[in-house]
Amino acid sequence: MPPSDRTPVQPDDTRLFAEQAIWFMRERGRTRLDFVDFVANWVGPETRRRVLRMLPLASKEQRDAEEAVCRLLNPGVLTDSKVVRRREAPDRGTDWVHTYVAAEYLPPLTYLERHTRQVLDHDLCGALAHLAGRLKGQLDLADDRDVYRNRINRLRGALNASQLRTIRMVGFGARHLLRLQLTHPDEERAIRAYFDLLRRRLGDEDEGFLRRLAEQISQCTV
Repeated sequence: MPPSDRTPVQPDDTRLFAEQAIWFMRERGRTRLDFVDFVANWVGPETRRRVLRMLPLASKEQRDAEEAVCRLLNPGVLTDSKVVRRREAPDRGTDWVHTYVAAEYLPPLTYLERHTRQVLDHDLCGALAHLAGRLKGQLDLADDRDVYRNRINRLRGALNASQLRTIRMVGFGARHLLRLQLTHPDEERAIRAYFDLLRRRLGDEDEGFLRRLAEQISQCTV
């Protein structure tokens, strides 16, 4: 429809949209990136193009972040897990402190042996999988998604890794970056650079970002 035939969006409409969106994000524990993805999936092609222009899909930072996420998801991030075994006789691996604390009789009838093994970090991998899904979803929605086909396929392959099939996805946040900083600093820097760029694009404050998003939508809304 020609621009002159569009009904202008009033300031109160924009304010109401921002207030409802902030409530939705906080109630559901969603980020601004999640909300952009949510909106882009429910609007028409012209509005979707405008919404996706807010995201740095073609940037080096996003490409580097996608590569980092894929490297982390396949084979997966490991973490240390403490394992306790009971023995009928003590040996060099006996944990004497915990053995005596847990003992019902003295001398103990069983002896505890504690050791560390590496297991899949379900929380961190769930957050990385959530981020990979968001990145892939945005590329899938783009008009020029054929240009992004290799990136989409790489993200899809990482998400289809067998070790992720029982992982519960959780939102990626600052605590996950801090954990990566200790164990995977190169990947952490790439992902942080992407979020820094995203913050510059979307702004630091939810209401201002949502008002700009409402303006983008209003330009295509009857």
